[in-house]
Amino acid sequence: MGKTTLLNCLTAAVPTSERVVTAEEVFELKVPLPDVVAMQCRQPSLEGTGEIKLRRLVKEALRMRPSRIVVGEVRQEESLDLLMVPLVYVLLTVFRVQGAAYAVSSAAREAGRVYATSDSLDDAGDRAFAAASIVMRDSNLPLSARDLRISCSSDPCLAPGSRVDVVIDYDVSLPLLPRIFDRAPATVRVSSRHLEVVDRFRDGAR
Repeated sequence: MGKTTLLNCLTAAVPTSERVVTAEEVFELKVPLPDVVAMQCRQPSLEGTGEIKLRRLVKEALRMRPSRIVVGEVRQEESLDLLMVPLVYVLLTVFRVQGAAYAVSSAAREAGRVYATSDSLDDAGDRAFAAASIVMRDSNLPLSARDLRISCSSDPCLAPGSRVDVVIDYDVSLPLLPRIFDRAPATVRVSSRHLEVVDRFRDGAR
């Protein structure tokens, strides 16, 4: 079995709902799908103009919102563009997760501070959630009530000198997840824990 035959067999397993863009020096692939865009290189004219290289086709394919890109053979500078795509994606993912981790840490710290300084237990939880939500919203990250957990080391909770334990578990969605990774996890769990001590000189909360 040759390379082209193997590639044709692999493309036959692609779901019919996906858009496939192919780039080849010479048309050889036969993709049995309804939504296929096939592109071919062009040799320069006698005047030396009009040449279309495989690298240009790869760049154009990235602009066509494909589900998958199939390149016939990678031998020259087009390999750089194919390697840059996963590298850029990894950087975007790292920056997003790092930003979310900083936001979650700040939100847990702010929720603990607000909870420990509340005058009443009746609204302490709501005020802490509102404060954490504001911090998360600054990073364009929505916070739900199930992401925030608050517990105390004593009863009543806000007794002077007691410890308030705040935990936030947040699922960060991965940006621009390719359809090829449909079965891969689409989120990364980021957690932060903050311990806040209630002022020992304050009056007990009502």
